[in-house]
Amino acid sequence: MRALEQKAKQFKGMSRNQLARQATIDYIDDTRLQAIESELSELRIEINKLRDNLASGFITVLLKSDKINTIEEAQSWAAKTFY
Repeated sequence: MRALEQKAKQFKGMSRNQLARQATIDYIDDTRLQAIESELSELRIEINKLRDNLASGFITVLLKSDKINTIEEAQSWAAKTFY
């Protein structure tokens, strides 16, 4: 309570109850933001895995179709297309 009172004095017009409420809201907002950032990071990882798998599949298709003769050509095409 003392710490809240001292902190509230730094913010004129704010009571310790208002400060505690704002601190709680800020904490919840930060927690939500961290959860969203974590989910976005996981999605990026999954998208990159899917891109890698798709590129590998197309390399195989290109080589099997005889449209491209070397793996290097197929890899080059996939790199330009998917990355």
